[in-house]
Amino acid sequence: MSQSLPEAPRVRLHAASDALRDATLARADAAVLLLPVAEARSAIAKLPQAALWQRLYQADRRAVPAPVLVARLPNRRGTLVVVGFVPDSASAFQRLQLAGRLMREALMPYGETASDQIRIREGVKANLDARQVMLQGLHREVFEK
Repeated sequence: MSQSLPEAPRVRLHAASDALRDATLARADAAVLLLPVAEARSAIAKLPQAALWQRLYQADRRAVPAPVLVARLPNRRGTLVVVGFVPDSASAFQRLQLAGRLMREALMPYGETASDQIRIREGVKANLDARQVMLQGLHREVFEK
């Protein structure tokens, strides 16, 4: 039997290249940001709460070359922000893997119990596995025939 995540009301996705503002983030429960790894330092400096992101980036970069940064902002909602870095040379599959990782980070705090978190993790993994199969089939059809 397949289990799916409960419906989430008012989920809005926005892609923007404009400057992000504190006021914009303060209206959201969570935000996922994808920044170019080649411009990581300058992109972080333009983010709201730049000092926070610079501290996290410096600390995490020592451990891994392309960290995923996660923090709650000091606003009324306590907006959860997840920041990932993508290389220009990343393949579509690598970008999809990173997007999955960022979304897992964004969803994990919303599981109230360990079983909720496991269910969220399994749902996200099943979705990514299905996309991987689709991309492999598409690649086969386009490039191997």
